[in-house]
Amino acid sequence: RFVAGFIGSPSMNFIDVEIQRNGDSIMLKAEGVEIPLPARYKTSIKSIKGDKLVAGVRPEHLDVSQEEPYATLSGNANVVEYLGNEELIHLTVGELDIVALVGSDNRVKPGDDMTLKVALDKVHLFDPESTLAMDKASDGLEIRTGGAKRKDKQEPKPASV
Repeated sequence: RFVAGFIGSPSMNFIDVEIQRNGDSIMLKAEGVEIPLPARYKTSIKSIKGDKLVAGVRPEHLDVSQEEPYATLSGNANVVEYLGNEELIHLTVGELDIVALVGSDNRVKPGDDMTLKVALDKVHLFDPESTLAMDKASDGLEIRTGGAKRKDKQEPKPASV
């Protein structure tokens, strides 16, 4: 989550969501937010203790229209910056400020109530405790949080001059 938060400009939107299970289907919800669980997380969500996750969505992946299976974020556009062929929208969703970068053909105005959509394959999930990405099922893969793992335990040799 740390890296996802500073890569890109504007930075990724983070949303605390609650896991709601109904039979075999799982929805991730917050005020004004509904995200059907993306298929790639069906295995890894089983390892989550509790009912909270953090969803991440990049501003350029939000749009007014979407044809694929999608998640929705509904709120009020309180600030709209017109950037030529794009509009940078600050949408109030519940108590969150969600930033979206959409095409200027949408003609969004400050004060507009709107629903933004994002394709499910563009939704990223993070464990709220470890802050690690839950991207796909790790299925026994070693998760490292530091630099590259040394193959040998020998000290590195100084370079010859």
